[in-house]
Amino acid sequence: MSQPRLVWHTIRSAPKADVLILLVTLGLTVFADLVVAVNIGVVLAMLHFLKRMADSVRVEAQSARALKREFAADAIQVPAHVAVFSVEGPFFFAAVDPFERALEQVDSNVHTVVLRLHHVPFADGTALSALDKAVDSCTRKQIRLLLSEVNPAIRRKLNRMGITKKLGASAIHDSIPSVMTMLDHEAQLADANGIATETATAQS
Repeated sequence: MSQPRLVWHTIRSAPKADVLILLVTLGLTVFADLVVAVNIGVVLAMLHFLKRMADSVRVEAQSARALKREFAADAIQVPAHVAVFSVEGPFFFAAVDPFERALEQVDSNVHTVVLRLHHVPFADGTALSALDKAVDSCTRKQIRLLLSEVNPAIRRKLNRMGITKKLGASAIHDSIPSVMTMLDHEAQLADANGIATETATAQS
């Protein structure tokens, strides 16, 4: 950091946030103390890294058309009362806000929410606690919450925190087609039971 050419090259070519951290650290080294400068520089770099990680997290609603295109299967039918969200990026404490905002925007006619975690490499305790609260919130609103494509490490954490038990054994699936097949099967059973009830009522 004491080489003028290297410092100047970094200032000209590095991202603005990195330049700011460099200048703050350099200034503290000159006008304060090297130990203080290094410690503050490390803290600033860590905070910047966390912000970049949080900004990389995306929670997006997926349409039926997008799902059919992804799986190249016209047989996939997404009922009108089902909302599918894809979570992408590390699911940690700094990424809880976009997750909670997405769930708050669910339409009132939605009875089932599916969370795809196929692009979530890891999840920390704070984020899983937010998921636990989301399960409780959905239960109060009479919304069913399903999880899809959960990696083994996250699934073990869900088991340890009791979230899997709270969701139910049939709430975690390996793929979206599996989820839609289950929902379609349940709808067919409900229709069959409804017809049987109407027939029994008419005969009585």
